[in-house]
Amino acid sequence: MKKSMMIAFSALALISMFLGISFGQSEITFEQYIGTYKLVTPADAAAKTIKNAIEAATKELNLVKRPIAQALLKRGHQAFPTIEISRQGLQAVVKLGNETFRAGLDGKPFADKSPDGQDITIIHMMFKGKFVQHFKGEKGMRANTFSLDSDGGGSLTLSVNVTSPQLPKPVKYTLHYKK
Repeated sequence: MKKSMMIAFSALALISMFLGISFGQSEITFEQYIGTYKLVTPADAAAKTIKNAIEAATKELNLVKRPIAQALLKRGHQAFPTIEISRQGLQAVVKLGNETFRAGLDGKPFADKSPDGQDITIIHMMFKGKFVQHFKGEKGMRANTFSLDSDGGGSLTLSVNVTSPQLPKPVKYTLHYKK
């Protein structure tokens, strides 16, 4: 039990450092995120946003590594036409396009498989009114930070931050959705 608590606290500290988020009371709860959101940005513009983020992150790689890294990153990043957020029992369930990810909201790591079959650890938690979905795998980490706009939960912003030992800079981009 002590080891699992240490892992959970370590993960919590890692996520807060990774995202630059501090702990505190929040007025926004997970329940306010529940719903189906549709991409607001036209698909071609959203794809360009992601492409630009991937190019910026790989710009410093050499001419051999750069196209390989860009191709791998492109496969794992797309503008999901819809995002569905729900709760099933004690688990937060997030459906990004056709992929569904589940984990408790307690910050405890949950073992799963990525869409390409790799072992990953998923953590879901709330930080200062933001819903954070964190993935850690052999190749790196990805944090999806969902935030609600001040319109009462009708608009959702998805901020993506990906780091990897093979990347000189993180891949960062933001997409906007509406209920």
